[in-house]
Amino acid sequence: MTTATERFLKYIAVNTTSVDDADVYPSSPNQKVLGAQIAEEMKAMGLTDVIQDEYGYVMGTIPATSEKGPTIGLISHLDTSNAVSGGPIHPAFVDYQGGDIILNKEQDIVMTPSVFPCLNEVKGKRLIVTDGTTLLGADDKAGVAEIMTLAERLLRPDAPKHGKIRIGFTPDEEVGEGTKFFDLEKFGAQIAYTVDGGALGELEYENFNAATATITIKGVSVHTGSAKDQMINAAAVGCEFQSLLPEKEQPVYT
Repeated sequence: MTTATERFLKYIAVNTTSVDDADVYPSSPNQKVLGAQIAEEMKAMGLTDVIQDEYGYVMGTIPATSEKGPTIGLISHLDTSNAVSGGPIHPAFVDYQGGDIILNKEQDIVMTPSVFPCLNEVKGKRLIVTDGTTLLGADDKAGVAEIMTLAERLLRPDAPKHGKIRIGFTPDEEVGEGTKFFDLEKFGAQIAYTVDGGALGELEYENFNAATATITIKGVSVHTGSAKDQMINAAAVGCEFQSLLPEKEQPVYT
């Protein structure tokens, strides 16, 4: 079997950074490139009903070996965030025993437990990191690799009995468009799980709303000598608007 790590390293070699406010879907062409690569891999493994549609969604089926249970869906996304450069990625392995991780000595890029307390939970583990100049792409190519590796395992003759399993890989999740053209009827799962982050063994059943609103505030510029009752400071109006929103519903509190 191909390991999840081997698959992951292959997938992150394709830069699939999504683009805000693009007028095409998916927002970057390499998402379709990676999707096509994965679709061919699915076919080679023996999945059925494998397709990549015009929007870049990839779907396939692990046939049932038992008539019991609902059709279960497993979903991950192909794109990566545009907050940081998406490539070229230079991955490295670290057998972590604690302390700082020097990602890039020349540029003095370091991961420290004080900034990333999650490092305290992975002592003794082998980590995959970047050189600090790009993201790694684990969100969510790690999920894609895990689902594909599970699929290969479940297609083996000695696999445990299971019902029909549908797999779906989506584009443009990072820019809030992952479900825009997702065909629920075609997917056909009664229950579905998104494999995307979280602690080992953790199941999340609710999430934040990623809706976006763009607000334009137009001020009125007046000479300060005659500004009384005339000037409108756009920044001040923005601050007032922010103060009217429910404070405890901000992501920092939820």
